[in-house]
Amino acid sequence: MARPDKAAAVAELAEEFRSSPGAVLTEYRGLTVKQLQELRRTLGEDVHYTVVKNTLTMLAAKEAGVDAFDGMFTGPSAIAFIKGDPVEAAKGLRDFARTN
Repeated sequence: MARPDKAAAVAELAEEFRSSPGAVLTEYRGLTVKQLQELRRTLGEDVHYTVVKNTLTMLAAKEAGVDAFDGMFTGPSAIAFIKGDPVEAAKGLRDFARTN
């Protein structure tokens, strides 16, 4: 990824952190593309679930003033930015984790 692309990705992630009332960091190791698509459909319109590059996400979180994820970015990471009801999003993630 070229430097301007990285800066744009950091800015986009920082805006997601600022505009979302909640975010959940997940590990997607072992999931297929089909399973990730199913998870996104399950979570619905109120959750933006995306695979992230750890270093860029750490920079974006710091830029947005979010320190809750410090030291948690190891391995393959994805993040769910919650726009709607955080309880429903958490239940959706929990249920998906149980079945997969």
